[in-house]
Amino acid sequence: MRGKIGIFFSVVLCLALVAGVGYYVVSRDTEGPEIIVSNQMLSYTEGQDKSELLAGVTAVDEKDGDVSDSLVVETVKPGKTGDRAIAVYVAMDSHSNVTRMEYEIAYQGGDSSTLNTVNPVPGGEEAEITEAPQESTEPPVSEEPEGENGAEGDADETALRQQAEADIAALPAGSPVVRLSQYSVTLSTRDTFNYANYIDSITDDHDTRDELYGGIQVDRSDLDMSQPGTYDVTYRVVDSNGNGSNTAHLRIIIQ
Repeated sequence: MRGKIGIFFSVVLCLALVAGVGYYVVSRDTEGPEIIVSNQMLSYTEGQDKSELLAGVTAVDEKDGDVSDSLVVETVKPGKTGDRAIAVYVAMDSHSNVTRMEYEIAYQGGDSSTLNTVNPVPGGEEAEITEAPQESTEPPVSEEPEGENGAEGDADETALRQQAEADIAALPAGSPVVRLSQYSVTLSTRDTFNYANYIDSITDDHDTRDELYGGIQVDRSDLDMSQPGTYDVTYRVVDSNGNGSNTAHLRIIIQ
């Protein structure tokens, strides 16, 4: 009798565990936000502040709602015709799901006085790239992050950067590498934090930057921009072979 009771409870426990795992898999948020471009007159002149291309662009997540504050323009890639370019938009939700979208815009590489002769993209349709423009072998330059550091902050930056390089050097061969443009920043409670502004490069011996960028894991769960203090935001990525990168730490001081 006791044996039958034990078997019964074991079966119930197994069913409960299976149900719990099933609920977790179904409810887990793995979808990135949707990037919506409603401004069909977007145009860019070489040297212009790329943040101006955010006008009329929003990001909406199924679970988080409006996450437009995470939007950044990662880069603008001139096309071969000279009057078109591809703007690369990036947004992220609270579960670190990242969406990258390429959008074709009007482009002027020279004197902005001739910009009015460049027609905007008809219909403002999302770009479908058939020929990629020639890319530089130099690592992409990140946007200038918000906030400033003093002399003490410079010393912290140097020490944190040295530690980051030591962590990278200790990685096994074939591991992806994450480097930040800076490792310590001072912000105010009025500032907005954009994680992508601090990524300098993501490299791997197998996957491309685009492939890696889609799987980047940013942990900012500790960050509270409304409360002064010192916070740690981490960046990490895993490549398609299952190799994990270094964990890059960004120290954020809120004043």
